[in-house]
Amino acid sequence: MIRYNCLRCLALTAIFWFSSPLGADNGQPMPINIQADQAIVSELEGLSTYSGNVLITQGPLQINADEVQLTSLDNTVTTIVATGRASSSGLASFTQAPSQNLESIRASAETIEYEVSQEKLILSGNATLELGQDRYRGDKLSYDVTRGIFKLESGDSPSDRVNLTINPNSDNPL
Repeated sequence: MIRYNCLRCLALTAIFWFSSPLGADNGQPMPINIQADQAIVSELEGLSTYSGNVLITQGPLQINADEVQLTSLDNTVTTIVATGRASSSGLASFTQAPSQNLESIRASAETIEYEVSQEKLILSGNATLELGQDRYRGDKLSYDVTRGIFKLESGDSPSDRVNLTINPNSDNPL
């Protein structure tokens, strides 16, 4: 019975998360695949932790990390935090292939946080965000997915400046 409840909670948590605009295409929820070395779910605390070479996919969305934590309140996921990666880069990554409404999104950082209700992506530590052909780098980066607004911050060192590469096109020249 405990195993069934744990699996049910894992499925519900993932469904609530991926039902958000980042995980849905054409408004229809897609199948979710979560792979990890370990999963710990606390229904009472509203916390699910997946650790060890975590790979989460749903349609065009993919997250790779060493650990992913999902926090929920009243069976609704509020925050997703992905940290580190066992790979040589040590960075968690988030990718979303292009869809009808969004161009491709690729993000990597030591920590990637997604605030579900605000649809806000926060990258901390060696942050990189690629939107289509444009690239943004800084120590910390926040991106409001709904409004298309981002903020870059440099690190503590004077040499840690933000770096932006913007590729104008014929539809949207600078």
